[in-house]
Amino acid sequence: MGSPGIPYNSWSEDLGGFVERVLPGAVRYEGFDVVCCRDHEDHLVLGRLSNGTLRLAEGKKGLNYECDLPDVSYAHDLVKLVERGDVRGSSFRFTVLRDEWIPARGSSPARREIHELQLFELGPVTMPAYPQTVVGLRSLLRKVGIDTDRLGIAVRRVRSGDPTGEDIDVITKTIASLRQLLPAPRQGAEGPIAEAQGRLELARKRLELLINY
Repeated sequence: MGSPGIPYNSWSEDLGGFVERVLPGAVRYEGFDVVCCRDHEDHLVLGRLSNGTLRLAEGKKGLNYECDLPDVSYAHDLVKLVERGDVRGSSFRFTVLRDEWIPARGSSPARREIHELQLFELGPVTMPAYPQTVVGLRSLLRKVGIDTDRLGIAVRRVRSGDPTGEDIDVITKTIASLRQLLPAPRQGAEGPIAEAQGRLELARKRLELLINY
């Protein structure tokens, strides 16, 4: 299984008051045992750099990855989901080593250019963050009283490596709110409620990853 893993010069969706892009040559992984996981779940490991089951290669448009899938049930399930088109994208976890912030202007959000990052995990994900998904998510959060602007500031500071105690508290409380917001989804459920649950669960996972690494 292979896929473009980290696109270069491609602006992200609105991440809560700012957008970001990774510049060519920014990714560092030498000396670090990068792993490939499904949906950022460490117990669903698919391959790793040190044993050769995960391979990374620089391309003109970004960092590409290729993974030899293990002979386990969740990997077999993943193949079927990719073939059906249920799993279409990839995502990655990283630590920013060097970046540059460009202030917001008018209706345009602040922008961050990542000049150097340390990669430690990447892999296929069920719900890549498309712009329309994030817009819908922010609307949901606001309806339940979550200050998305304040959350965006907290996320920016954590990503920059200089968070305050209040920033961590804001993110932690948001995670707790997301856990309580909707009941557990029924297996095979479809429709607006199931879609909303998926968005909220994705947001919760991303925030947990942000403060745990």
